[in-house]
Amino acid sequence: MALNLDNVMDRGGRRLIDLLDYCVRSAQMDPVFLFLVREYRAAATTPKAVALYESFCQPQALARLSVHEALPPYNLLIDADMRRLITSPAPARPTLAPREMLDAIAAQVAAKSSAIRRIRRDYRVRRSPTENLPDGRMNEAQRHFVDRVWEPLVRPRLTSAGFWRMATIA
Repeated sequence: MALNLDNVMDRGGRRLIDLLDYCVRSAQMDPVFLFLVREYRAAATTPKAVALYESFCQPQALARLSVHEALPPYNLLIDADMRRLITSPAPARPTLAPREMLDAIAAQVAAKSSAIRRIRRDYRVRRSPTENLPDGRMNEAQRHFVDRVWEPLVRPRLTSAGFWRMATIA
């Protein structure tokens, strides 16, 4: 049976935490981004918008999304929005960012991501995040991503921007 990703994200709880943990362990950032955009919409702030952009969207992002046509340099709309947000003078810089700023990217990720399709098809909620991995363990590339990218760089960036739930993932 296919996973209803929206349902898991709506309900939250242990299943959502396990799913996000699996996504990080398998280095599939598209579902993590979709979850974080939902969190962002609930409380859109400039630090959150910048953290999402720098972690997932910009060309040198460490957790770059797989739907490249939605991102710079192919799609420059988010670049222009971020530039306006970031280059505002500090006293005039808005603390609240537009809620819909990342919606177009999230929509393309939801519609076109092969990682999302694979997770919907193959992920089993009754299994642990590790049991959902091929052979029940991380390969070297996945371990490198978690140990050298996610834990020391991406996760702290997201949590310091206000995405507190990320502190417990992977």
